[in-house]
Amino acid sequence: MLNPPSPNTNKATIYLIDDDENVRWSLRLALERMNYQTKIFSSPEKFLHQAHEIQSPGVILLDMQMPEMSGVDVQNQLIKLGVKTPIIFISGQSRPQQIIDGMRNGAYQFLLKPFELLELKVFIEKTLEDDDKDRHLIARFHTLTPKEKETFQELADGKLIKHIALDRNVSESVIKPHKARAMEKLGIKTLQALTSTHRKLQQLLK
Repeated sequence: MLNPPSPNTNKATIYLIDDDENVRWSLRLALERMNYQTKIFSSPEKFLHQAHEIQSPGVILLDMQMPEMSGVDVQNQLIKLGVKTPIIFISGQSRPQQIIDGMRNGAYQFLLKPFELLELKVFIEKTLEDDDKDRHLIARFHTLTPKEKETFQELADGKLIKHIALDRNVSESVIKPHKARAMEKLGIKTLQALTSTHRKLQQLLK
């Protein structure tokens, strides 16, 4: 069940879902010593029932092998619910396909039990850092005007400015400012970076 708020001051909350009571409480103690707030769940059902209460910044520490559901099953349910909180899978035994599916579905990291607490902290910090960058990228994308978004999309599709201008029946001088502003707002400087940023946004916004 959901635990009462931790007295820790770190803004990040770690949501731990593991059916092993010893693992839950030892990890909770370790995480709180690292100054993270923690919310602990003994089953995926209890966690999913309160998934709408997840707040950012946060990280989900999700056991891969549980009696009721696998970690990938939980991940799929979170995707359906639109929960974007990053996931770190933890497991003592996992089938290779589960690892592949979890990472393909957007998991940030995978830790095999037993693991060092320092390793866990490094993974959590890196995940929080990456998630912060992703959320800022989404926020910057939403500052683009409709024309800037359209130009960004067409450039990512491989169209040249002159072809975009021809399709819209305007001069290239009309398109170039849209491109320049889109790239400036997204913090990108090259077409290669534009393409990779577009790919990243597709993953984040789906």
